[in-house]
Amino acid sequence: MWIKNALVLDSDFTFQKKDILIEGNTISDIVDRTQFHNIDLHNRMKEKNQEYYPVIDLTGLKLIPGLIDVHIHGCGGADATRGGDEALETISSYLAARGVTCFLATSFTVPVEMIFEFIKRAKTQADNLSGARLGGVHLEGPFLSEVYKGAHDSKYLLKPDKRLFGEWLNAGDGMIKMITIAPELPGADKVIELAVENNVCVSGGHTASNYDEMCRAIDLGVSHATHLYNAMPQLDRRNPGPVAALLEKDTVVCEIIGDFRHVHPVMVDLTWRMKQGKMLLVSDCMEAAGMPDGEYDFYNERKIIRNGLAYTENGVISGSTSTIIDCVKNLVSIGIPIEEAVKAASIIPAKEAGIDAFTGSIAKGKLADLVAVDDNLNPCYCWVGGKLVYKK
Repeated sequence: MWIKNALVLDSDFTFQKKDILIEGNTISDIVDRTQFHNIDLHNRMKEKNQEYYPVIDLTGLKLIPGLIDVHIHGCGGADATRGGDEALETISSYLAARGVTCFLATSFTVPVEMIFEFIKRAKTQADNLSGARLGGVHLEGPFLSEVYKGAHDSKYLLKPDKRLFGEWLNAGDGMIKMITIAPELPGADKVIELAVENNVCVSGGHTASNYDEMCRAIDLGVSHATHLYNAMPQLDRRNPGPVAALLEKDTVVCEIIGDFRHVHPVMVDLTWRMKQGKMLLVSDCMEAAGMPDGEYDFYNERKIIRNGLAYTENGVISGSTSTIIDCVKNLVSIGIPIEEAVKAASIIPAKEAGIDAFTGSIAKGKLADLVAVDDNLNPCYCWVGGKLVYKK
């Protein structure tokens, strides 16, 4: 496939007038538009026994890397943890229409056996989804603070358990890419060490830790912050808390829920200025995404959707209904360059999930995970591994 006449956000995250050649699921060439005639398409077609190369003319559109969400619980009425075999497919197709080409299915705190089922289901279905690729699993819970559990069910919270986490690792066989943990809890050190040994990104979150405890956890291997500012003690001039540690340390990448409801736009902008290159966007999206405001029963739980936020019956925020493209638009709306906004939703999360070798940027040899957007950043086309999965 030959994609021509788009303004391409290249691997340096600058927009260039480039043409792209895709062979199979991979980007095989990226060339200056004036040099495309130097590529011998006739011989390539002959080698592959093809009569022609499909040509996609994207005049007037921008081509950006496919977006990646490393913290998403569900959407379109489906929940990754508690849904059946069809849930991941629903999520995958919903996300593809919104410019997401890869996601980490993120768990809630549920009974241990359900976490095993979730991991095994993700492993089984990872290669069989029709839309966005399932890049792995993010375990958010059950090793969380009771005090800062948010909407997680306290009945199923557990103290960090190295043996149990090891069993989940074995069940996933490489599927677990990230784990959120409250590092002040007894047993957390051993879980962090095991995660690091297995190349799992360790994220501090839903935590009651103080500044010193979080600094120590970072030294042990915490390199990520789960939805910074949310579900943790706030920054204080005399008691800096975990937020200061997570902002201060250059080794830590901080998630921001970019819906402008969980975190005020001013705080988002300040965080981006402090953590340039170390801030990423997540949706923390839940199953009500795509549904109008109202009250819903999801998996025997009542959720109230109001102005783009989900609440439990007792008024606790239970997640967002925005998707990553909405978050990218929000960053641009407060003056953050589009190149940086897209970076925070593509290559930075790809690195955190350990999948940047094959996705997250537009580069020769990488998977053709691409999104064509208009001037308002609305997705018009979405390709996952060179396959067209959405067209407006």
